[in-house]
Amino acid sequence: MRKYVGEDAVEKAQSLIDALPPGSVVGLAYNEDTCRLNFEGKKLIEVCDIDGLISQKQHFDVTVNDYKEEHLDLCVLGIGYKGQIGLNEVATQFDTLTHEQKLTESTKKEYAFLGAVSDIGTTMGIKSICSAGKIIVLALGEIRADAVFGMFYGRDDSTIPAAFLQIPPDVDVFLDEAAASKL
Repeated sequence: MRKYVGEDAVEKAQSLIDALPPGSVVGLAYNEDTCRLNFEGKKLIEVCDIDGLISQKQHFDVTVNDYKEEHLDLCVLGIGYKGQIGLNEVATQFDTLTHEQKLTESTKKEYAFLGAVSDIGTTMGIKSICSAGKIIVLALGEIRADAVFGMFYGRDDSTIPAAFLQIPPDVDVFLDEAAASKL
């Protein structure tokens, strides 16, 4: 994993997205950080959703419910407070593909900015995410600092789902100073 730390983390992540050729297939895990990015001209695939709440906020060419494990040129992720990627909670195994996921109270709280969040969501699995040609993680704010530390230094097992991002060869992590404060 390569990391970039700076107050212009969003702009740096955006420059990588903009450098992709038109029509590139991009998976997006929409959250309070990644919603700042623009994907114009890309084929956008939803990484996760909860009762259609995310697809109401962002236009996707393919929803997670219709995703057929096609190749992703890029996968853009945020990171949950507990190290979740997509809606893959703690104890999700590496070999998971798209599946329904029971959500923890922590995850439901994170997505409360969307409205009332149910107990179940649909998400690409960790294997699906890690098979992308390139992965970008955007994390902002001190509330993500423990999860960012776990992503870089945790064991690549199901204890911290984001630690599985140590496995793919092409992962760029963009952090502001607060999110990087525990590295």
